[in-house]
Amino acid sequence: GLALVPSVQRAELPLMGDLFADYCLPLLQRGESVDTITIGGGWREVGSLDGYLLANEHWLSHHANHGERSFVHPSARVEPGVRLIASIVGANARVDGTGTVERSVIWPGAQASAPLVDCVVTPLSRAQR
Repeated sequence: GLALVPSVQRAELPLMGDLFADYCLPLLQRGESVDTITIGGGWREVGSLDGYLLANEHWLSHHANHGERSFVHPSARVEPGVRLIASIVGANARVDGTGTVERSVIWPGAQASAPLVDCVVTPLSRAQR
């Protein structure tokens, strides 16, 4: 989730633990308030590889501009032997090799080689489920 903590209360944040149980509850028990706000838009968990890939898949449902439900930034380069399926290729990224890149996210400036499935490729690393 998201939290906006006033600067006067930041010193009370626990270094470890639970934001609600270790921070909010003590404030409420002292009679202080915890301000909240309702957000009308959607929210997706991206703290895991599965969550990150699902959030990008959802983004693709509104922004695909290439082939089979994929997005390719205009400055990216995808070799002719690569078939993209439900994947994102960021700015100045390069995808070479031969085969399918499926349900993957290639970050701006990253280099990837097909085939790939369920991968996130950054300029520094690669994670795959």
